[in-house]
Amino acid sequence: MLGLKNADYGDFLLGNVNRDMLVEMPQRANFTKMLEDIKAGVALCRDRCGYFSVCGGGEPVNKLAENGTFASTETTYCRMTKMRGTDLVLDALERVQSSASDWNSPSIPHIGKPARAQDRSVRLG
Repeated sequence: MLGLKNADYGDFLLGNVNRDMLVEMPQRANFTKMLEDIKAGVALCRDRCGYFSVCGGGEPVNKLAENGTFASTETTYCRMTKMRGTDLVLDALERVQSSASDWNSPSIPHIGKPARAQDRSVRLG
């Protein structure tokens, strides 16, 4: 998020590493607001989206860029990279499963058991 600015999140300025202790930065108001909004966005996705198990709540920076807040749900990024990809894979699996269950289908050649070679004893000696 380098270079991004957002007044709601204090322009993402969390402190100065030369002056401030790193352990204190998560206690700052803008950090707390970001974390709360990110958690709220994940919760919204969990409650509203059938694809939650695929992405776990999305990409916060995309939510911010597209929706103006971390506390939001679906984005174009999500639709194009998570939802569409998942749909394509599931559709392909359904076609394969459907075809595989129909062994008489001419579109899938049936592969039977391999022919067994006749037993041949080899005599040594």
